[in-house]
Amino acid sequence: MTPPRPDIDAFLRRIAAEVCVADPSGEMPHDAIAAHLNGAGLTTRQGRPWTGAIVEKFLSSPAAQKHLADNQPE
Repeated sequence: MTPPRPDIDAFLRRIAAEVCVADPSGEMPHDAIAAHLNGAGLTTRQGRPWTGAIVEKFLSSPAAQKHLADNQPE
């Protein structure tokens, strides 16, 4: 598996960190997380607004899981 490009990796880290700020318990609905990301002025890599479905897909990706785990308190 090839490592992610630095710009993609930075994007993943930024979104994962923001998700952890918005939903520290991991129980917030995907639509609420999308609203938080949109309210923070963050867009998807394609420049589109976040939706609950996109958040769900992002959160299920292995790369996002890695960055989310990195943002959890020990």
